[in-house]
Amino acid sequence: MRYILFFITTCLFVSCSTPKNLYYWGDYENTFYQKVNKPGDETIKKHIEEIKEIIEKSNKNSSKYRVGPGVYSELGYYMKSIGNVDEANRYFAKELKLFPESKTVTNFISK
Repeated sequence: MRYILFFITTCLFVSCSTPKNLYYWGDYENTFYQKVNKPGDETIKKHIEEIKEIIEKSNKNSSKYRVGPGVYSELGYYMKSIGNVDEANRYFAKELKLFPESKTVTNFISK
């Protein structure tokens, strides 16, 4: 019985000490929702601005906030779609550096 109590207490202690969020997402969910449900230049522009704010805040406080997976790839996609190929390639490279497991998807988006 003592071992079961010890195990439960240890599990609770470990589960309570984990960070709340591993990545910083800002208002990504809301701007993405608006972009999908009200398509147009204004909502896309707001979503791009939100992604840039997420990256900026994450870079300022890198110990507290980390850019989430796919953020750099998505921004690269938007930059490529408006003709900023060099900037898009920089974002794709950053995505691959932070998340090498996204190679297949990032390479698909960048083509």
